[in-house]
Amino acid sequence: MKILFSVAWDDAKNEDYSRKSTWGARNDEDVPRNEENGERNAWGLSNAWDALKNVWGPRNSNVPRKNYYQSTHCPNVEQLIRDITWSKVAQDPTLGAKLLRIHYHDCFVKGCDASILLDKVGSDDSEKEARPNLSLAGFEVIDDIKREVESKCPGIVSCADILALVARDAVSYPFKTSMWEVETGRKDGFVSLASNVNGNLPSPFSDFATLKQIFANKGLNVDDLVALSGAHTIGVAHCGAFSRRLFNFSGKGDMDPSLNATYAKDLKDVCPNPANPATIVEMDPMSSTSFDSNYFNILINQNKGLFQSDAALLNDKDSVIVIKKLQDDNTFFSEFAKSMKKMGAIELLTGNAGEIRKNFVAGARNVLRNNFYKSAPCPNAEQLIRDITWSKAKIDVKLGARLLRLHYHDCFLRGCDESVLLDTEGTEQSEKEAVPNLSLGGFDVIDDIKKQVEAKCPGIVSCADILALSARDAVSFPFKTSMWGAETGRKDGNVSLASEVLIQLVVAHCGTFSKRLFNFSGKGDIDPSLNATYAKDLKDVCPNPANPATIVDMDPLSSTSFDSNYFNILINQNKGLFQSDAAFLNDKDSVIVIKKLQDDNTFFFEFAKSMKKMGAIEVLTGNAGQIRKNCRVKN
Repeated sequence: MKILFSVAWDDAKNEDYSRKSTWGARNDEDVPRNEENGERNAWGLSNAWDALKNVWGPRNSNVPRKNYYQSTHCPNVEQLIRDITWSKVAQDPTLGAKLLRIHYHDCFVKGCDASILLDKVGSDDSEKEARPNLSLAGFEVIDDIKREVESKCPGIVSCADILALVARDAVSYPFKTSMWEVETGRKDGFVSLASNVNGNLPSPFSDFATLKQIFANKGLNVDDLVALSGAHTIGVAHCGAFSRRLFNFSGKGDMDPSLNATYAKDLKDVCPNPANPATIVEMDPMSSTSFDSNYFNILINQNKGLFQSDAALLNDKDSVIVIKKLQDDNTFFSEFAKSMKKMGAIELLTGNAGEIRKNFVAGARNVLRNNFYKSAPCPNAEQLIRDITWSKAKIDVKLGARLLRLHYHDCFLRGCDESVLLDTEGTEQSEKEAVPNLSLGGFDVIDDIKKQVEAKCPGIVSCADILALSARDAVSFPFKTSMWGAETGRKDGNVSLASEVLIQLVVAHCGTFSKRLFNFSGKGDIDPSLNATYAKDLKDVCPNPANPATIVDMDPLSSTSFDSNYFNILINQNKGLFQSDAAFLNDKDSVIVIKKLQDDNTFFFEFAKSMKKMGAIEVLTGNAGQIRKNCRVKN
């Protein structure tokens, strides 16, 4: 889900504003005076300082200020961050929208404390894992910049300040000047919980009253709400964030009447029902990489606001007045700058509150986390693995099923430690030799990937991580995007015993379901819960006794398509192949879940969450386990 209530930037020509910002004042003498009447109020707002105190608390030396790092051992850090950011945006013009969105999602949940960057520790999901945040992108850019800053100035610059500066600099790159002022001196927070996200972030489905209340809760008014919504002038959105407006707005299969009909038709062409979850559209048509006022023009003059929350801005007279003003580029830039500055000051940690984080992992380092190898001598490992896997999946459409099954069989035995890849040593058979694993395939692919990874980064990347990543990437190939997050940092196990397999796993060929066809209750009968026509088809392929090498599609006619068809044929046609499939229909809670998962988008989302949990089963990290040089043999 991609909603990004952006922030406004300062007109670069307004030198007086950048010098005299009330929000940057550190004491009474610094508070700017109105040049005409001598009153302390830069914009004629009598409650400006009171509003500031409400956001920051009492004034003291610990409030953020301009050039905070000038008086530290890292006086040039803002220039360093800008240079790195600009070099990256020059290569990827979509970064402005991505990094601005991360900053926004950070500030609206527990303030601008970089808690959005923290990886999960323990059993509680971090903010990153919350549904509205799953489509956030650009974390690797923050990782790279933090690493570079730490190498120059260790322990001085907070992640929260880096995020605020990077968001500003990425958006500013096309203008070659800073589009708004970022005061610094933030500290990093310790708490990051997915449960804190909902209710704090507006959704693309929010009505105006909800939007207004959420912004008010953060000390932001209607002017800020509208100005920050202007961030939708850059970036893209997934179909699911607005498809209801196209196909079922009021629950009657209708379209949102407030949406431009021609625009709606164009959107339907790109996002049919159901849509590919990987499909994206521009939030500001034909202008998604240009930061300008076009969003407001097409919103008020053409009814082309993409989200329901965009259209909601037209339902309030005060909001409409602001929208009309912001159709001018210079006015938009100035108002956006003011609102960004206010947003960047939400619930800050300063002084002795918070910490200066060295990396984006809370607590111990021996946990799985995103981009584990970015800080290792193999920063491009995940990209390399993806490229190799995709090239192989292009040739073999069944590779996704093979590697996913291999990963599954590995994780359910001693955890995701890649023990399923080990060959037998001595007299004790390895997991590979157990009957349920004899039909596993894809070992050669893992071997090949490991060989290429070792050639680039010897002794760095574990076989367990290669298996987890390649399984994800093989399934993801048809969608050309990662279908779930695969955290890394696993080590490889040393124990692999066939004797442990039989009590844990079962597999399929004809023998795994033939009892349902020929002798279900011991009387030569068919399982009555199995679709009769489907049972006849299965008997034709798997007579009694069947050839042990014969295989059938577990999802009839759809075994190479990763979709929700399994749930549809299970609950609507009784075509679950295994007795264990049919068993799901015998539990009311299970049936409720199955009904939900008949929708592709819901299935992809829930599958992603569960895969992430499965990939963390009993993992070895830190000093436990090893980094195997050959995935088939212990070091």
